Amino acid sequence: MGGTLIKLKELKESFTKNENKISNYLEDNIEEIKILNTYELATRCGVSQASVVRFSKKLGFKGFPEFRIALAADVATVIKSEEVNIIYDGINFDDSVDMLSKKIVYENVKTIEDTYKILDFGDLEKAVEIIDSADRIFLLGAGFSGIVAKDFQYKLWELGKSVICDTDQHIQLANASTVSEKDVVFVISHSGKTLDIYQT
Repeated sequence: MGGTLIKLKELKESFTKNENKISNYLEDNIEEIKILNTYELATRCGVSQASVVRFSKKLGFKGFPEFRIALAADVATVIKSEEVNIIYDGINFDDSVDMLSKKIVYENVKTIEDTYKILDFGDLEKAVEIIDSADRIFLLGAGFSGIVAKDFQYKLWELGKSVICDTDQHIQLANASTVSEKDVVFVISHSGKTLDIYQT
């Protein structure tokens, strides 16, 4: 999956009502992107042309023409083999062990590739510098994200960093009260909506 398709998927929950209309229409009629102009897309989605332009800019493009070219290029490179289409269907109850294994391998590889495509390496380098220069690193995570935070804690310990990580919210709140300007708080959340983590 190309970078533009990934952005559409990743930003979906942050879209406004009109942006969702555009996103949903493109999802159902992705092949049409090659022939649509701003007016045509706006008309078919029941939104204004300005909404289409704002939607394009939200995805990081200067305007709709640039977005359309990038999305059309992504669509053209999507692999449409029978096996990949089956894999896209997700895990089914009647899958064979072989097909189940293929789906798991494919999904893991795709996740790594998709992450690489949307990484901002400038921001990544800044994050590394901030973590490296921190007096203490506070890791926050709950549920499965808490397990990821714990794993990250062990890796940072191996690098000699001072790390504080606890998945109990009461302890997290107590720890948070000691944070100074020289410390870093690193939050891990799969959904980005975990209430306990927001409160902390």
